[in-house]
Amino acid sequence: LQRKKERKELFSPAQRSLVSPAGALAEIALFGTGNDNSVPGSSQTYQNTTGMPWAIEINHNYRPPVEKVRIENAYLRFSDWSGSNGANYKDWFSNTSGSYRNSANLQ
Repeated sequence: LQRKKERKELFSPAQRSLVSPAGALAEIALFGTGNDNSVPGSSQTYQNTTGMPWAIEINHNYRPPVEKVRIENAYLRFSDWSGSNGANYKDWFSNTSGSYRNSANLQ
């Protein structure tokens, strides 16, 4: 007898349109559980209670934070970007002004 493993899918806020209407691919019952702050049918989905996204898509050279360092402590504009739903600091990953990264916290 073989048990089928449950599969959980993870989406980023940028993927809202891929799962519209909310729940088409997502399990609605998981919204609002644990540290999730999603509100189905709104723009507030796939993020935690502080506005951080559950996932991000990275299509450029990216240096991950060192082990046990939170992303916002390595990329200093990440919180500003995520808190604005991506409207501000769209270049949070760069070092545009020399104050976007804490290099000591990057691999």
